[in-house]
Amino acid sequence: MTAIEQVQSYLTHREEYGSWGCTIEDFALWARTTYERAQEDIRASVDAGILAQMYGDLYYNPKSQNLTCYVLDDMIPYCRPNDFSYVSFEKILFKYGAIQEPIAVLTVATMGESGRYETAFGSLQFTHIEIASMFLLLRQVFWSDDRQCYVASPYQAWKDLQQINRNIGLVDMELLERAMERYEDMPDPFLETDPQPTIRCMGTPRPLGEWSDRFSQRESN
Repeated sequence: MTAIEQVQSYLTHREEYGSWGCTIEDFALWARTTYERAQEDIRASVDAGILAQMYGDLYYNPKSQNLTCYVLDDMIPYCRPNDFSYVSFEKILFKYGAIQEPIAVLTVATMGESGRYETAFGSLQFTHIEIASMFLLLRQVFWSDDRQCYVASPYQAWKDLQQINRNIGLVDMELLERAMERYEDMPDPFLETDPQPTIRCMGTPRPLGEWSDRFSQRESN
């Protein structure tokens, strides 16, 4: 079996389990080879058009049926595996109709450092926020099976946007109030907050309880 055939076999395996891509490390473990050899095989597959680079050592299968409109959301745990992060700010306010202008960037709130990631499918903008109470935050953030990441309520997205004082003028306050009212009428997402990630998710999301414990430990130090 050639190197490219082996990569194709691996992609077929990943596709069957719902994934659209892989990292060099993942492929090396599956192929039982060294990272350096796996890197060479991946590069050869890119040259052959079988794979394309997403970001860093993350690659995607251009022909994958598992690529969805939430491909950037899939990457949040990959980009920030050690920081509690969730989709918030303008992206969520647009989703709920409080912002009328389309938001091209996936805006993400994070307890880690701010940073921007440019990928083949668009940009992720991570913005650091200060969290006063993890307990209150967890009442306004929930896991989305569709997006494969944590997502803020419209109230939390507005609160986060106020904290960083960005694009406040884009928010229609009347529409925001309506969005909050609609959200309050929805089933309580707090009841099902722990992640149920599929292999499509490019990382390993941690349960909210673990993030809460980490926050408590940080505050006590």
